[in-house]
Amino acid sequence: RTEASPADAAAWTALGDGLIAEQRFAEARDAYARALRTGNPEDDALRLSYAEATILADRNALAGEAAEIIEDAERD
Repeated sequence: RTEASPADAAAWTALGDGLIAEQRFAEARDAYARALRTGNPEDDALRLSYAEATILADRNALAGEAAEIIEDAERD
């Protein structure tokens, strides 16, 4: 779906979900990032999926951008 419709945020989100299930965390992070760029960058659920994939891909990310996303979502 992402090849046929590269601007389809739902397709990128679905790809990210599938990659998470396959434990391909860095690729899932990239898919979620694309979904955020092509869809609603303020979507908290999607932002948290991105943060989760980021942390799973690199445990050190918990202190960086991923932590900021989680804190921001908690405030909303």
